[in-house]
Amino acid sequence: MMQRLITQQAVDQKGARYITDALWMLMEHNIEEVKVLQTVTLLLTTNTVVHGDTLAKSLVLCFRLHYTKNITIVNTAGATIRQLVSLVFERVNLERELNKNHVEIATENSETPPPPKEELQTFAQDAYMLFQDLVQLVNADQPFWLIGMTEMTRTFGLELLEAVLTTFSPIFFENEKFTLLLKDRSCEEAIARLNQATGNPQTPVFYTVNQILYPLYQGCETKDLKIIKFCLGMMQRLITQQAVDQKGARYITDALWMLMEHNIEEVKVLQTVTLLLTTNTVVHGDTLAKSLVLCFRLHYTKNITIVNTAGATIRQLVSLVFERVNLERELNKNHVEIATENSETPPPPKEELQTFAQDAYMLFQDLVQLVNADQPFWLIGMTEMTRTFGL
Repeated sequence: MMQRLITQQAVDQKGARYITDALWMLMEHNIEEVKVLQTVTLLLTTNTVVHGDTLAKSLVLCFRLHYTKNITIVNTAGATIRQLVSLVFERVNLERELNKNHVEIATENSETPPPPKEELQTFAQDAYMLFQDLVQLVNADQPFWLIGMTEMTRTFGLELLEAVLTTFSPIFFENEKFTLLLKDRSCEEAIARLNQATGNPQTPVFYTVNQILYPLYQGCETKDLKIIKFCLGMMQRLITQQAVDQKGARYITDALWMLMEHNIEEVKVLQTVTLLLTTNTVVHGDTLAKSLVLCFRLHYTKNITIVNTAGATIRQLVSLVFERVNLERELNKNHVEIATENSETPPPPKEELQTFAQDAYMLFQDLVQLVNADQPFWLIGMTEMTRTFGL
């Protein structure tokens, strides 16, 4: 019921606090941990009402679950933390863009531009506090904001710092308070990684990454759990670094398919699929279809945790496929407007479906096929789908 209210955009800040308190209570009593993590993710990714102390409590909840004894919960919580830490810094970029637009509008309507704001705004303040506490924890000091943290390994903390500094390095150079934070905090590894991230050109990155991905695929073939966990972790890091192109995405999808067929690390497989499809838009066509089929196949296993995780993943990814159509349409609209401004006659409308629209068309067509107990045209490899779930 909470998840339905969240997806309906019916939760405000007070409601988000109620939900977070309920999830915290379930976490402390070791009840429905995977579903708790799914609800936290939904709450933070669906809208932006969660910030400040409520956001901190949500993050601490995930960290606490990351250090339980159940390997499924540990892996799910780890992926959730990585996703939410990135989200906190993505919000800073969103906030900056909104402020930039407001300043431009205000400047157009007045003779003098508004003075710049010295105080960190809401999302920037969250990111500042989070980064500061990650550094505190890496240095074995007590956090200021993440109240209730019981433990965090130095390795995991450095991994999170590296991801933030590599992906969101402009924030630390363009905002004086973030720059001072780096200088003030005694985390030499973090500063070194920032310098490395900004100093190396990434021109040949896809070529290099594709060379790395093939041995990772071979590592998944070994069926050795330690090797597989390492390989999946490496794949996830490459994805979050935006270092995967279409060819690399195919390698990763093939590796995940192989693990699915052998019933190995299913939850981590689903996390990797979600990360691959939500981080960028390089996955489409047959590779996208294979990724979706993989999730459907896992939805009809006998393990209830995997079934629930796969179900939530499918719902998220089906929505994503159609959200991409709207994105593609907006981009095309902008291109047409620019072309119209630069020429006397507007360009003729395209009759063929474009990439993302074609994916959505094929997906919807196959869902109808499967609901009617017919064979799919695009979702090759589907073994079953209940009529109820399809509807």
